Amino acid sequence: TAGEQTVRLAPDAVPDGAYRVVIVAQNGGGKEVSAQVAVAVTRALGYLGSSDATFSPNGDGRLDRVSFSFLLGSSAGVRVRIVRGDAWVATLANGPRSPGEHTVEWDGRKPHGRLRDGEYEVEATATTELGQVSQRAAFSVDTRAPSLRLFSLRPLRVRVLEPVRLIVQLNGRWSAIDRKRPGLVPIPSPAVVRSLRVVAQDAAGNRSELLSYRR
Repeated sequence: TAGEQTVRLAPDAVPDGAYRVVIVAQNGGGKEVSAQVAVAVTRALGYLGSSDATFSPNGDGRLDRVSFSFLLGSSAGVRVRIVRGDAWVATLANGPRSPGEHTVEWDGRKPHGRLRDGEYEVEATATTELGQVSQRAAFSVDTRAPSLRLFSLRPLRVRVLEPVRLIVQLNGRWSAIDRKRPGLVPIPSPAVVRSLRVVAQDAAGNRSELLSYRR
């Protein structure tokens, strides 16, 4: 029928190379018209990902570095950079690479200014004789310690502002509580709380200040 049309191509069985997609249209009177577009099939770059969904380059020894891995199907010039939206943040690698698996590490340093907490992407671009192909993978930066406050002793509850793991020492006995959302967290406790020590740790490995109580 008249109007915009879509033709989908799944080149699974097509070898890497430069191709032309040709479309021929014929009307009821037998008149033909054609159009074509150049298409490159390349498996030069794949499987881009980060070692951790969140990392925390604040020098505390926990998740201070993150690594990014990708697979090259052929030799290529490769550029790996960090972006936030459309803004460039840092370039981690830029040069020729051989086929195989590659890993690039980052400690959060950038040429200008301080790395801010938030959502980022790593972008890998491979250039071959067939052209360029790029992939992105998301990750986040979190360098701030989680907030932890004692809300009440009876019942025993603490308040957190983000998902955390609570490491609790209550009357000398240890336990861990995983909290997947912010808010008040009840801590199972006996009738009498003689001593309490709690630390909250977030997904980036940041730890809160010690919350303690002794009767």
